[in-house]
Amino acid sequence: MKYELRKQNFPICYQKGYIEIKNGISVGSNAVLCDEPIYALHYHQCVELGVCIEGSGESHIEDHVYRFKKGDISCVSTNVPHLSRSDENVKSVWIWVFINPFDLSVCDSAKLADILQKAASKGYCGIFEEGEHPLLAKLLYELVGHGNNDEQGAFEKSLIAARIILEMGRIGDIDNISRSRDRLGKLEPAIMYIRENYTDPAKMKGTDIAEICGLSTSHFRCLFKKHFGITLPQYINKTRLSSAVYLLRNTQKSITDIALDTGFCDVSYFNRLFLREFGMTPGAMRKGYDAR
Repeated sequence: MKYELRKQNFPICYQKGYIEIKNGISVGSNAVLCDEPIYALHYHQCVELGVCIEGSGESHIEDHVYRFKKGDISCVSTNVPHLSRSDENVKSVWIWVFINPFDLSVCDSAKLADILQKAASKGYCGIFEEGEHPLLAKLLYELVGHGNNDEQGAFEKSLIAARIILEMGRIGDIDNISRSRDRLGKLEPAIMYIRENYTDPAKMKGTDIAEICGLSTSHFRCLFKKHFGITLPQYINKTRLSSAVYLLRNTQKSITDIALDTGFCDVSYFNRLFLREFGMTPGAMRKGYDAR
């Protein structure tokens, strides 16, 4: 599948707890993908797969942008930033599958759980047509179509899910566009720390974050700006703002509460940054979303 390199540095909003996974597997029903602009990427601590039932659009997977159409399959390993959208005024329908390798019923063995976790963290990522990776496609369709939910059926689904993860790992080993997990190098501890703690202003001091990476503050700031093209405070604010967008669209919280919940101590400052970043106020964005 052809792809383009993404030029825009999206912040990453770590959206915890909005995916419910029982027994290690969640198979959803038909879900309509929105056509709204992408303001941020998110990631999960589980494997995400999807089948496009109808429509077309684009998927941003880390620093790659893929076009998708009916019949295409999406594959995203654990902790890989991503987000997809429909083409404007196009109805794209997907079936999404989430797999947590730690919670699969076949993982009574710690050794097997470790093997699956390693495969899930370094597996193939991308959009592909069924014929490109036929075994992976076959296993995904088998999991989606599995209707038996008794104890034996749950174990069978767990086996299929484990095979999917192992096949993703196998393809990832030989595929030259799979993501390298050490791409961030020395900055990875800082990024993971920011994703989990950006709501707490006291934990966002540059000196402390640099220390997490084992770097001097000046070296860290220089390396960060060189890699992301923006300063550390700018990255933190972009992450907070992307989280605010998510809360505006998915909750009824007041704008003041959203500002405070995303790490801003000054609501006026939050409003100014939001307007500068998105070209509209938080209230205008929420109103536009509610009108859809």
